[in-house]
Amino acid sequence: MISKSNFFTNCWSGNAKLWQAFWIGAIAGKILTILLCALIGFLIWKGPQDNILVDLVLIPFLLSYLVFASVSVWRCASNTDTGALGGLARVWVVFSIAIWALMVIRAY
Repeated sequence: MISKSNFFTNCWSGNAKLWQAFWIGAIAGKILTILLCALIGFLIWKGPQDNILVDLVLIPFLLSYLVFASVSVWRCASNTDTGALGGLARVWVVFSIAIWALMVIRAY
């Protein structure tokens, strides 16, 4: 059941279809987030002394994306005609969070 709310509210509340939460919210969102982070980093990074500033700006932005995408896909996993896809979507969420965590651990 899709309500007449906006896309982000539908995804966050679990009312969007799984394909919308996954392909638009998670995959296209990841591409957009990476591009925006690259642009922001390019604009504010002037040298090695700015590494902490870039991290302070980009980490909350990246975490916001990760939380939104993960929660949206998890909550919308049951909104599919194929039950196996819902299970795969939830496995993808777990692996996605694990990969991001490993990337953070390796970076610091």
